[in-house]
Amino acid sequence: QHARSVERDPDVASPAAAAETLRELVRAQPEAHRRAADAKDAYDRAIALVSNGEELPAVRRAIERDPQLRSMRDAVREFERLAPPMPAPPEYGQRRARLLEAARRNRDDATASARARAEASVLEDLRRRHDEAARQRRDLDERAERAIAALEFRPLQAQLDLLTTLVRELDAAIDAAERGGPPAGTGANGNRRGNAQENANGDVPSN
Repeated sequence: QHARSVERDPDVASPAAAAETLRELVRAQPEAHRRAADAKDAYDRAIALVSNGEELPAVRRAIERDPQLRSMRDAVREFERLAPPMPAPPEYGQRRARLLEAARRNRDDATASARARAEASVLEDLRRRHDEAARQRRDLDERAERAIAALEFRPLQAQLDLLTTLVRELDAAIDAAERGGPPAGTGANGNRRGNAQENANGDVPSN
């Protein structure tokens, strides 16, 4: 069953195709693994902050930029600065205190609701990025395993020659991933076909 599956896979339809696929995957794997690790770290750090009762920077920015919340904050500040009329009616102080308390309560309730929505949105986006980066890394690893399996019965010297080439290319790919750029002689995405996956990063809270 595995053999029939391999035969249907264009990546490994022939030894030459399998070798070319493996070369490309060797170049792409270090960057895919780095992206997956970065996405996991971003998601884990965000969960840790929320669990400790801290506010995510992305959530804080969303609250600060919300026009409705900004208007409510401005209204409360203006109310707090408002000087009472002179002479003030006897009931003015009590009425002013009740109105100010209601305005502050409305502001705080609206802020709490907006914070909960923003936090849920940020965490969901980071979780999605994490899952997608992990899926991309897993897909590359599985394709590499299939290519290796397709080459298992090649003559020994051909396997040794290919292994030597792949080790050199893997070293170059790792060096390039550490420098943040593609290996020499490859496209902008780090492989010949230019099909390396997009970088998955997130706000943690800020990619």
